[in-house]
Amino acid sequence: MNRASQWTVVVLFGVLVSACSDGSSSNKDDPPGQPEITTYSLSTEVLAVAKRSGCLACHSVDKQIVGPAWRDVALKYQVDVTAVDRLINKVKVGGKGVWSEVPMPPYSPRVSDVDIKFLITSILGLAAEGASHLPPLSISGTVTAGGTAEDNIFLIEDLVYRFAVIAKTGNVNVSVYLLDSTGSRTLIKASQSPSASEQITLRAPVTGTFVVVITGDAETQYAVSINAFDKDQFLALAKTSGCLACHSIEKKVVGPAFRDIATKYRSDAGAAAVLMSKVAAGGVGA
Repeated sequence: MNRASQWTVVVLFGVLVSACSDGSSSNKDDPPGQPEITTYSLSTEVLAVAKRSGCLACHSVDKQIVGPAWRDVALKYQVDVTAVDRLINKVKVGGKGVWSEVPMPPYSPRVSDVDIKFLITSILGLAAEGASHLPPLSISGTVTAGGTAEDNIFLIEDLVYRFAVIAKTGNVNVSVYLLDSTGSRTLIKASQSPSASEQITLRAPVTGTFVVVITGDAETQYAVSINAFDKDQFLALAKTSGCLACHSIEKKVVGPAFRDIATKYRSDAGAAAVLMSKVAAGGVGA
């Protein structure tokens, strides 16, 4: 395992915690013939904003009322990279004709721009629920010299994401903030030093809207690819790193089962750094 990079170890730890500590079993142990049931839900914070904004009079997460179910909206636009801005504008000014001829009234300025954007990005994130393979996200734009540029994205709790930023000229820094319904931001992860090719890896602490902020030392165009890792990708990465010679998900081999490691360190905020150091250097006794 000494050949594994820092990024590999962080990804392995993050994904084994999310994939192994939820009490689920591997596919071979599942009863045959059982259909997969996908459930859709929004956080209490998102629902609170939706309620005070008046959205719940016409919408729900999984059933049509007057307007469409938000699940159906998310699935309709899941591969439409322009959907966020168009739907934000539609909620602001109102409209009809896509789902029915019943008009939706304008919500701006009664509902703030921050709340509208928070609701739209959260609703569109429903399309990722229940998926075993999440499609990569991508954002791009231009940052001015000494300035910042930003985009909102929707991340799923406990999934591990890799952010790869490419700048055509100059150097960039990337920071990821959690956005709450008031518009306040909490820094989750930031790159350590500017580079023309910047990468960070993080495990989303909650399901919700995050803000990716790009800072440049010169005017430059940038592109960011954001990839989530699931259990299959985790096992592939573990295999190429040599981990499966001594470990498995469910059973102790030479070393402990990944599930047991995940359970032991589930509530330890410092575990990733400790385990990363241990895997890099080797060790006994834990």
